[in-house]
Amino acid sequence: MPDRIRLIFFIDFIGALVSAFMLAIVLPNFESYIGMPKHILYGLGASALSFALFSGFCYFLKPSRWRLALRTIALGNGCYCLASLVCMALFWAPLTTLGVFYFVSEKIIVITLVGIEVYHATVTQE
Repeated sequence: MPDRIRLIFFIDFIGALVSAFMLAIVLPNFESYIGMPKHILYGLGASALSFALFSGFCYFLKPSRWRLALRTIALGNGCYCLASLVCMALFWAPLTTLGVFYFVSEKIIVITLVGIEVYHATVTQE
């Protein structure tokens, strides 16, 4: 696995850990300031934690089929963004400006990472 691919897995690992921490630990304490129900935050946080585990394993274990692993995490991240956007739509009325800012910012970062992952899974040579 090329070093730049390991770096992508590492960035995904750290980003997913930060998201899981924010969604499952920090934001539920500020539900009234965010507007997203706690049970939704916990669910999104659990998803982020599962992606962190997957990316972390890929970073540390260096799978020989890294292209498949990179495509898998890109698909997971894309599905996470879609699920998060659906949650935003379903809970739009109680969602605050701060909540919209948090979720839109997170989507911009994750979608950018998905693009990088797909590009490198397709183009990067061994």
